[in-house]
Amino acid sequence: MFLTFLKLKKSKRMINLKDYNEKKEKGLISLVKAGDSFATATKKFDAEDGADLPDEVVGVSMKELTDRKETLKLEIAEIDAFIEDCEVLNVQEEEVVKEEIKDNVKEIVK
Repeated sequence: MFLTFLKLKKSKRMINLKDYNEKKEKGLISLVKAGDSFATATKKFDAEDGADLPDEVVGVSMKELTDRKETLKLEIAEIDAFIEDCEVLNVQEEEVVKEEIKDNVKEIVK
């Protein structure tokens, strides 16, 4: 398992974090420590007969994870700023429409 871990770590593969918790709850994936590094071991099965296959082991770099987390935080901040601009524009547009309605009502009343 450890040799596979070293081999896969060099290939720069990354675990799929989207389904990690679901697989963990089902006992299909486990986190293992290998020296100063970490890896996930995912159970694999033969599609035809369901027989166990060797686990898929993928190295996990804490630096890559923390770097990705920081990148995502920056992306979220950019999205939040864009959403705020959209909301401000929406409010401004509503105010313009209200003013246009008032002007139209004034014209009708005259």
